Amino acid sequence: MTLLAPLGLLGLLVGLPILALYVLRLRRREVVVSSHFLWQQVLQDLAANTPFQRLRRHTLLFLQLAIVALLALALARLAWTTDAPLGGHVLLLVDASASMQARQRDGSTRFEDALRQAQAAVTPADRVTLVLVDHQARLLLDAQPASSPAAAAAWANARAGAGGADWAGAFTLALARANAQTRALLFSDNDRAAAHLPDALPNLRVVPIGEAAQNLALTAFALRALPDGTRQLFAEVFNASDTPARGTLTLRRDGALWRSLPFSAPARARTPLVLPAEGAFAVLQGRIVADPPFVDALAADDTAWAIAPQRTQARVLLMAAEGERFVSSALASLEGVQVFRTTPERRTLPQGAFDLFVLVDALPDTLPDGNLLLINPPHSSALFTLGETLPAAQNPRTQLPQHPLNLFVAWEGVTVRATRAATAAWAQTLASVGEQPFVLAGEQAGRRVVLLPFALNDTDLPLQVAFPVFIANAVAWLTPSAAYSERTHYRAGETVLLTLPLAADTARVRTPDGATHTLARGAAFPFSDALGVYAIDALAADGQLLGTQFFAVTLFDAEESDLTPRSFDVPPTANPAPADDGTQHQAQELWGALLLAAFALLLLEWTWYHRQWRLG
Repeated sequence: MTLLAPLGLLGLLVGLPILALYVLRLRRREVVVSSHFLWQQVLQDLAANTPFQRLRRHTLLFLQLAIVALLALALARLAWTTDAPLGGHVLLLVDASASMQARQRDGSTRFEDALRQAQAAVTPADRVTLVLVDHQARLLLDAQPASSPAAAAAWANARAGAGGADWAGAFTLALARANAQTRALLFSDNDRAAAHLPDALPNLRVVPIGEAAQNLALTAFALRALPDGTRQLFAEVFNASDTPARGTLTLRRDGALWRSLPFSAPARARTPLVLPAEGAFAVLQGRIVADPPFVDALAADDTAWAIAPQRTQARVLLMAAEGERFVSSALASLEGVQVFRTTPERRTLPQGAFDLFVLVDALPDTLPDGNLLLINPPHSSALFTLGETLPAAQNPRTQLPQHPLNLFVAWEGVTVRATRAATAAWAQTLASVGEQPFVLAGEQAGRRVVLLPFALNDTDLPLQVAFPVFIANAVAWLTPSAAYSERTHYRAGETVLLTLPLAADTARVRTPDGATHTLARGAAFPFSDALGVYAIDALAADGQLLGTQFFAVTLFDAEESDLTPRSFDVPPTANPAPADDGTQHQAQELWGALLLAAFALLLLEWTWYHRQWRLG
């Protein structure tokens, strides 16, 4: 017990006047009565009627002094001291990757278990920063009191994702908000965060989540075309546990049940499944179901989708001289390409809808509103600026080997006699000769352009194997085979680039959960968080539906499908000892209880006084 305001005890001096009232001589008015038998008490008082009388025990006196004592203690702020958890800043990093959706024996998910442990690790006095780590680290709560409405909303809105975990981004967020007194806790079911662990994160403790669990996963599911024109399905089942399993692969074509294929999956092995995929369909769905007693703990990797390629003719307009043979021969060898030809003598392009314009040694007065492949344009335009012709002292060098246009193209084997200086703010340099760009490509105002600023006759490129390969890559890039999307498969969280047909003005994207998003031409689609099939409707300016294409978002991540819990140790440099024991001394004041007790005694004293008066 302690007194926070000891001077309040001076209130006890109020008891002195009360005592004085009980010891001073009584002064009563004298009255003549016929008999004194009814006034015995008065006679006794008269017998002791001296200036001071002996203090006798009296209930009212005790009650009044007790009231004074309670009020004095309330003024002195009587309190007791307890040890309470030390309020501070707690940083919580919670793994929200796909593996955290795995079910545990009690029916809850690993993610739900992580949230429960994270909430139990903080006290109402703490300020909490909550970082959710899925395919992109997200800050759900930034140094808010644990008991605040914002904290309650953050816990309620936390969801596990369907992809990997962005630990590098999570630790970047954590370092920006941590200090020497911050307690950091990391909740995860694997050790992939260890590779990104910073040394500067203080007081970090890793809380392992999850228990050993069995899991079967579809890690591959794709269609491929055979030389005879038929299609073949390739699927791969991954058994991520130590127990062999049996199951069934169920296939649906455009939602209708097609066939079921039994399989056996050895422990810790990948099992390929190959079968013909005949029939007409747009989307093929595959789902695996394990036979008992095998318990498949993660459902997110049991289903996958394959998008059937649409066979569409790409309409290509070639403007070149009558004697040009190299480009026209390369275009004619491509499957699914319909070539229309015109000559540079025509200053304007013919009317018609074309997917690609190929201009060789020619440039019309007005550039068409479409994708362009420009080879040795005669002069500059609004798109690019050409300089003088320069002799080449060396062979070209590849600058962006991962670009689709450079796939299987060896520019270093091409001999160049001369090239032209060219600049275009919108373009990337795919190959260069010395300091000069040799091949440029990029997007400008929603259309794609490939520029070769040199004359083919000044190189041996048309005689190299690289030439038809490059033309095929350019046509594929400039007229995407998927019509509206560069790819048909994505992972959760990836940004989908939409490339609409020339006649389309907007894209309407329908997600697996039924939501609809409308995007302008040339926009990207950043909402691919949910697993499933997405439909892209190409719309004309008047709202007319021009066509529909699909893409799928799948897990296809063997690391996420492997549910074996893997913990890791934090290096000592990243985990210094805390500065205190995590508790603080806290005073609990009693003035409220003291005032309540004083009021109760006051009522008792009033009742006792009036009861004695009536009896007297």
